[in-house]
Amino acid sequence: MTDQINAERAFRDSVSGRLKLAMQEAGIETWQELADRAGCSRVHVFRVLSGRQVPSLHLARKIAIATGFSVDRLCHLGECRECGDTVDEEDRGSHHCAPRRK
Repeated sequence: MTDQINAERAFRDSVSGRLKLAMQEAGIETWQELADRAGCSRVHVFRVLSGRQVPSLHLARKIAIATGFSVDRLCHLGECRECGDTVDEEDRGSHHCAPRRK
């Protein structure tokens, strides 16, 4: 259970860091400015930026549009080169789907 909690916390921190980068690249300086561009509340933006929550798909899409980042890039997702599944970028490559091939 502790590993799952740590993994969730790491994912939230990763999304938070990517959102900060997205804001910087888009020239967005404040939570309020992002909230206004994304059409959401400042509280939602704060929770994601502070690592307290992962955005819903709907919110992630709004943020992606507002910042010019893709949802995949914002959430650190990619496509496995071997099987085509959407995976965390750290799991991309042959080791992701190797156990299924046995």
